[in-house]
Amino acid sequence: MGAAPAAARGAAIAEPGPANPPIGKAPKLKSPAQPTPDEPKPEAAQPPAPNLDDLLVELKNAKTEQDAEFVHTLIDAMRLESGSDTVDLLMFRAMSAVAHEDLPLALDLLDTIIVMKPDYAEGWNRRAAVYFQRKDYAHALADLEVVLRLEPHHDTALIGLASILDQLGDEKHASEVLKKVLDIYPLNSDVLKKLHELDMVLNGRDL
Repeated sequence: MGAAPAAARGAAIAEPGPANPPIGKAPKLKSPAQPTPDEPKPEAAQPPAPNLDDLLVELKNAKTEQDAEFVHTLIDAMRLESGSDTVDLLMFRAMSAVAHEDLPLALDLLDTIIVMKPDYAEGWNRRAAVYFQRKDYAHALADLEVVLRLEPHHDTALIGLASILDQLGDEKHASEVLKKVLDIYPLNSDVLKKLHELDMVLNGRDL
């Protein structure tokens, strides 16, 4: 609210009369000047929050590796959001268990997450990663198949798939999968390096 100038307020209020005013009609006092309210300012339109598709476009079009890494961090954070406080808490505990190398506990927690929210792609992806660490490639592949059915552009799941294929000696298909990753995340330096190594193996040259 804007305040009226002090002089205007002072002029609008009559000074008190003498102690014994003359008998007669009291003088009409002017009403105090009311401050003029400021015109309401229209709120600036807030841009809509980016969704996953928007971020994937930014990732594909990033000009520098640093920009791409920043966008991918946002994508990872978005993929972790399950929409359920309970599932998010279980996921936090599962990630903590993995960090402390307690893989049996991590699997138990991820099993519960998948039962509670079977359409949550990241639950399947994180369980696939645990299976991979245990060299249980059959279960890891089964989980990654679900991830990619729920989210075909899940580049981390594709990298996991390529890693398993490489471990199984199928460099040709591993290379094909990594090329799909580069369609999503062109500036992924680790993938570019691994793809170069696989290409050299496929071409029969020593690394």
